[in-house]
Amino acid sequence: MLHNADGTLRALNGTEIAVQVLPVPPIQWTAAVRSSGVALIGERSVWVQVTNYVAGSEQPHAGRLIVHSVYLDTPSRARLAEDVTQLSDAVYQGFVAALLNQTGAV
Repeated sequence: MLHNADGTLRALNGTEIAVQVLPVPPIQWTAAVRSSGVALIGERSVWVQVTNYVAGSEQPHAGRLIVHSVYLDTPSRARLAEDVTQLSDAVYQGFVAALLNQTGAV
């Protein structure tokens, strides 16, 4: 998953690409990886953040892939940074909480 985390940005010919592995509970087949960067879409510079959450399962068809994407007009990024952080943190925390609830660790 790590090697493909920036796939959306590469497909958009993105620049300033950064990839970050997010900490998740040590559960088999579980991962969270976030990529961000800047892409030129038409004439507009757009900041892109894509987070892939994977929760595998030994049960057939029970695994989950969640893709959380945020696209911002690059000049608006500074103004909206706190909102994006809050939104992204809420999705991440929800994913981790769901994992812990599923395993009975909470």
